Amino acid sequence: MRPISKAALYLGIILALAAGILFWLGGKTRKYRVETTIQAPTTEVFKHITDPALIPQWAEGVVKIQPLSDGKSQPGSRAKITYQKDGQEIELTDEIKTIEENSRLVVASTGSVFRVSSDYSLMENGATQTKLRVEVHLNYRGIYRFIGPFLSNKENETRLESDIQKLRANVESSFDPTTYKPPITADSKNDANKKGDQQKKADNNSENTPQKSSDG
Repeated sequence: MRPISKAALYLGIILALAAGILFWLGGKTRKYRVETTIQAPTTEVFKHITDPALIPQWAEGVVKIQPLSDGKSQPGSRAKITYQKDGQEIELTDEIKTIEENSRLVVASTGSVFRVSSDYSLMENGATQTKLRVEVHLNYRGIYRFIGPFLSNKENETRLESDIQKLRANVESSFDPTTYKPPITADSKNDANKKGDQQKKADNNSENTPQKSSDG
């Protein structure tokens, strides 16, 4: 067996180090964030980010969503997502990590290429306006960790911004403020009861107040 030359040994070490560095860099979390204001209440925005029939209308590449869990969406609920890019179909598994109605949704998406965490925060800004913040954390998996450092961050940022702008357009075009009735909540019931109690108190005070005589 012929001995390995020093040059070949050094080259092997360099290649191994390079591969290790690429693997480490490719495994680093890539973070993206988008904020926008939507002229619609949080109930409408939340519906568009949770309804499987509406998501493909604004999320580029999503062609099919198949729920894997029965019943109401809750932490632990899962779905299979068919995602298409460059003519190829990729399957992802989505799992809800956090869900707060009309307020927040956190979803973890896992596939053979990458793992993504998407965090949607909805903040009411008046009765018919929503401030939406979306934070996405992406990690490449497997062999894609080696090529991850060469993949463009800008493309992912542009796609996310495009998706959110399309989401905003879809929500605003489907929302009719003239027919909108704010949902009745516990807070609104309490406010209505307080106003009713105050009005009754005012009426009682008015009835019990002696009337001034008009006689001189």
